[in-house]
Amino acid sequence: MDSIQVSSLWRNSATSPHGSGRGIDIVAVTRGNLTVRFNNSTVGPQSQAAMALRNEVYNSMVNDQRVSQALDPWWVKSKIPGNTYNQPNVWQQGYPNGNLSKKRYNFMYKHRHHLHLTIRR
Repeated sequence: MDSIQVSSLWRNSATSPHGSGRGIDIVAVTRGNLTVRFNNSTVGPQSQAAMALRNEVYNSMVNDQRVSQALDPWWVKSKIPGNTYNQPNVWQQGYPNGNLSKKRYNFMYKHRHHLHLTIRR
């Protein structure tokens, strides 16, 4: 990767991993002339090459033992004991949406425009 655009690191929060300095929000990654934007709410469809870069970045984070959560507009995965999940981010389907609770929908909606990473304690 040649550049990473970060939108948030530490912020004052008692309930978010950002408050303990373990949260990273990434909005874009660039390699050469290719940029992927972790956003499917205001950015139009991205090229197949951009999505391949997204998959490479996302999967490298999911497979890194130091990362306990990787949440983006397309997929949410948590390896936190007692709070594990691995599922598509379906925020675009709206609420109500089948068995999706309002709390879960809001959680997915919050990650519609960035890749959030939580670093393991």
